[in-house]
Amino acid sequence: MLYTAPSGAVQVAFLWIGVAGCWVFPRNRSLVTMALIIPPLIGNVLLLKLTVDAGWGMIASAWLVSVMFRTT
Repeated sequence: MLYTAPSGAVQVAFLWIGVAGCWVFPRNRSLVTMALIIPPLIGNVLLLKLTVDAGWGMIASAWLVSVMFRTT
């Protein structure tokens, strides 16, 4: 449970990155959204490719995947 606790902070951080991106680029909101899709995709690829012995790599990739469910 302690390993998954920072996923909420990662989700909130990416949410605020999206808000700031839309504020800085108001006419390019779709580009900001497309840029925010990249970290969860990387997390999914890492979850598929890393072995179970990867340790913190698996945990960090799970945090990246969890961003997808909060910001979209």
